Amino acid sequence: MNKVHTAWLSVLTLVVGFLVFQHYRSTTGNHPSFQNTDSVSGTASILYIDTDSVISGYALAEDKRKFLEEKNEAREKQLRSRQMAYEAEARKYQKELPIMTQREQAKAEEKLMKLQQELLEMQQRFQQEALAEEQALVLLLADTLETFMKEYAQGKKIDYVLGYQRNGSIFYKNPHLDITADVIRRLNERYKP
Repeated sequence: MNKVHTAWLSVLTLVVGFLVFQHYRSTTGNHPSFQNTDSVSGTASILYIDTDSVISGYALAEDKRKFLEEKNEAREKQLRSRQMAYEAEARKYQKELPIMTQREQAKAEEKLMKLQQELLEMQQRFQQEALAEEQALVLLLADTLETFMKEYAQGKKIDYVLGYQRNGSIFYKNPHLDITADVIRRLNERYKP
C-alpha cells in the first residue's frame, strides 16, 4: 500500500508543482514569482503535513490496514491449503505411476493440470483483490484527508496545505509550518471507532 500511496502522492505533487511553475513563468516572464500582483493581493499562506506521519498516526488508516492484513493472511492460508492439496495429489501420482495404465495416467495428469490451473487462478484473483483493496484504502484516505483539510482551513487564512514526504518533490520545509500533529489529533477525534 505504501508504494502505491507514495507513487500517487509523488505524481500529484510533481504535476501541481509543474503547473504552478508554468503559470507563474508565463504570467511574469522568465523568472517565476510566487506573487503575481495583477491577479493576487497579499501573500499566500502555505502549510504542510507529513503524509507518512498522518497515515501512520491516523486511527482509521491503522484499523483499515489491520483489517486488510487479516484478509491477506486468510487468503494466504487458503492458498497454502490449496497448494498442499495439489502437492499431495502430485506425490500420490508419482507413487502410483509405475502401476498405472495409460488411461489412468492420462486421467491423473489431467486432474493435476486442473488443480494447478485452479491454484494459479486463485493466486491471481487474490493478488488482484488485495491490490484493489489497497487502492480503495488509498482513495478513502485521500478523500478523507482532502475533506478534512477543507474544513480545517475554513475560517483560517490558509491557502494551501501541501503533503510532504521524504524523497518527494518538496526539498525544504519550515518546521514552524508543520501542522501534522494537529491534523492527526483532530482526525482521530473525528474518527472514534
